[in-house]
Amino acid sequence: MGEIAVPQSFAIPDDVSMADSVFRHEKESPDFVPFERLIDGKWVPVTAVQFAAEVRAVAKGLMASGVELGDRVAILSSTRYEWVLLDYAIWTAGGATVAIYETSAADQSKWILEDSGTSLLVVENTEQADVVREVAEAAPTVRELLQIDPVSGSKGAIEELTARGAALTDEQVDERRKQVNAESAATLIYTSGTTGKPKGVQLKHRHFFAESTAAQLGLPDSMVAGQRTLLFLPLAHVFARLISFASFDHKVTVGHTSDLTTLLDQFAAF
Repeated sequence: MGEIAVPQSFAIPDDVSMADSVFRHEKESPDFVPFERLIDGKWVPVTAVQFAAEVRAVAKGLMASGVELGDRVAILSSTRYEWVLLDYAIWTAGGATVAIYETSAADQSKWILEDSGTSLLVVENTEQADVVREVAEAAPTVRELLQIDPVSGSKGAIEELTARGAALTDEQVDERRKQVNAESAATLIYTSGTTGKPKGVQLKHRHFFAESTAAQLGLPDSMVAGQRTLLFLPLAHVFARLISFASFDHKVTVGHTSDLTTLLDQFAAF
């Protein structure tokens, strides 16, 4: 098989982590709007300062929940703002994100949870929780299941983690984040499992940093500060993750939707 390659035109620092851009934007571009959230039919901006505060708060909650350096935290959810918030919070807490397709059957989720050694699982809603609860409880390493959408009488995952981490300091979070480097695991991504057991690969922060830099070089018209991107692809897919973190790194505003029936209307509104 023939191969074609070109030399890499940029260097990757050994101490880089994908969470660094959260706090760089907070310091250097506090008014930058990295995300807009669809709330009650309106797109509401989230500034770099607001996002950094949320990432810190959720990272504290993950640490308070026992997430240690290198631990795996799984997300099973459709494409939404909280997915990305959790992703950056997991990195900030020193963990690696395990991405699970929202359509995964219980046996597929069981395999991924066990194969990855997931310690904490976050699902989107009650329907998904009902599908995976039994296999999550049986998985030897999974300590807890949290749900993004709250049920009556309980907190949603973001609110719950924020409350748990309230006693931790920013300095504790910064110290944990500084232990992450380019060689640390950033994610475990699995195939959809249509031809058998889902196949997984571990990607490091180095890999994501390289992809983000290459995306700007390869998509110069899209990865430009001030541009806007509406993301609807599943974030369990590596291409959607690339668009997500590369847009954030290069100051593109991103909105999220998973309802394909209203996609054209959302494009027009966004």
